[in-house]
Amino acid sequence: MTDDSKQVDNAGLDETLLIENGDLELSPGTILVGRFQLELSLGKGAFGTVYKALDLHLNVPIAIKVLHQKHARDNQVLEQFKNEILLLRQLSHQNIVRVHEYYQDGEHYFITMDWIDGELLSEKINKQNLRGKDIQLYCEQIIAALKYAGEYQVCHRDLKPENILIGLDNRLYVFDFGMAVLVESTHEQNFGGTPYYCAPEYLQHNAVNETTDYYSLGIILYEMCCGKLPYQSSDLNGLSQEKQQVITQFPVQDKNYKKYQPVVLKLTAPLVRSREEDLQPTINQLLTLSAVQKQKQGWLIPTLVLMLLVTVGGIYLFATRQIEQQENSGINQFISLALLPFSGSSEDAKQLSWVSRSGPEIIGNQLKPHSKIRLLSGQRTQKIINSLGYQQPLGQKELSVLVELLNVDYLVQGVYNPVAQNELQLTIDLVQLLGDEENRQNLFNQVVSDQAVYDSLLTVSEGLLKLLAIGEAQEPAYQLSKDD
Repeated sequence: MTDDSKQVDNAGLDETLLIENGDLELSPGTILVGRFQLELSLGKGAFGTVYKALDLHLNVPIAIKVLHQKHARDNQVLEQFKNEILLLRQLSHQNIVRVHEYYQDGEHYFITMDWIDGELLSEKINKQNLRGKDIQLYCEQIIAALKYAGEYQVCHRDLKPENILIGLDNRLYVFDFGMAVLVESTHEQNFGGTPYYCAPEYLQHNAVNETTDYYSLGIILYEMCCGKLPYQSSDLNGLSQEKQQVITQFPVQDKNYKKYQPVVLKLTAPLVRSREEDLQPTINQLLTLSAVQKQKQGWLIPTLVLMLLVTVGGIYLFATRQIEQQENSGINQFISLALLPFSGSSEDAKQLSWVSRSGPEIIGNQLKPHSKIRLLSGQRTQKIINSLGYQQPLGQKELSVLVELLNVDYLVQGVYNPVAQNELQLTIDLVQLLGDEENRQNLFNQVVSDQAVYDSLLTVSEGLLKLLAIGEAQEPAYQLSKDD
C-alpha cells in the first residue's frame, strides 16, 4: 500500500508486517454457522481477514475476523487465540471496539465484533481536515483506551491510524487487538506490527513494555500535527537507525500545533528507560495541553464538587435537573427505564466481572433505537450508586431511593453467578416500585454458557420490549464495528 501523503516509497513499512501463506478470501454471500452472511472483505490483518457481514438472526451489520489458515492448522496458536479472545472479551470500554464471540465453522475459526459507521483516522489525516480540538480529543480518547487495556495488562502492539476509527459522533474507537499480548510477556516469538509506528526495541528485538503503545501514540500525534511521518527511510535497516535518533523536525500544519512537540519528543524517545520514567508526567502534560480544557473547567469543577461532596443538596440538584429535562421535553409520554450494573452474589462471581459491565450495555444498545423509551445507562447508574455509597446487590430500600432520585418508571436488575466451568446462572428482573410495594417481573432465569450470554441478553431485550408494549424501533437498528 502506498500513501501519497508520505514523501518516500514506504515499501510496506506503513503496513502490518507478518509472514503469511496466501489464504484465499471467502466469497461474498458465504454464510458461516448458518447465521453470518459475508458482504465484503475489508482487508487482511496480522492474524486474519476482516469482513463486513450481516447477522441474519438480528438483521444488523457486524465485523468478522476469520483466522488465517496457517494459524488455524497450528493447535498451539489456535489455543492461544482462544485464550486471547477470552481476555479481549473483557475489554468493555467506550473507546475500544467490542469483541463478541468466538465461532468455528468447519476449517474456519472466527470472531465477531461491533460494526460502527465512521471513518478511519488515517483517512482524516490524508484529507488534512483535522482541527486542533480534534487532535486533542482524539489523543484523550486513545489514552483512555490504552489506560483501560493496561488495567488488564494488555498491549495492542499495532496501534496506528488505520486501526483507529472515528465514529459519526466524533467518538474514537481503537480496534484490531488481534496481536495484543500481556505486557508482562516482554518477548514474543512472532513479530507483528507496523514498522513506522513501532518502538525501536520492539522493531529490533520484539520487546514489549508499558511504553510500547504510547510510542505509537507519539508517532500518530506527530502525523496528525504535520500531515506526514517523521521518517525518510524506505527499508527496515534505515528505519531502525532513524528510530535511534531524536526527532528534530516538527513541520506543523498549524502554528498552534507546536505545543505538542515536547510531548512527541518524550513519547518517542529512543531509550526505553527515558520513556518509562517520563511516561505518566508526559501523559498528564498531553491531557492538560488543550485550549478546550479552559472551556471545560466551567462544568468540570461543579461536577467534581458534586461527586466529592455527595451532599443532599447535590443529589437534589441532580434529581431536579432530571425532572426539569423531563418536563421540558414532555417526557411523561415515554417509559423511563434505568439499567443497573449486574451483580454477582458470590465470591466466585469476580471472575465474571465483565458481565456486570456488558449486560446493561448490550440491553441498552437494543433499547436505544426506540424513541418511546427514556433510557439511563448502566454506566450512568453505576456513578450514582457509587456516589451514594451503596454496595451491590441492592435491596428494596436502595432501589426505592434510586427510583425517586432518577425519576424512572422501571429498573432492570441482573444477578449472575458461576455454576460450572464456562457456565453461569443469569437472572434478570424488571422492577417497579410503587410506594412501599415492589413489583418484580422475571425476564430471564437460566444457566447459560459464557459464550451464550450475548444471545441471551438479546432475548431479554426482545422480551422486555414486548412486556412494555413497545412497538418497532423508529430509528435504524443499533449498529454493531468498523474497518478492522
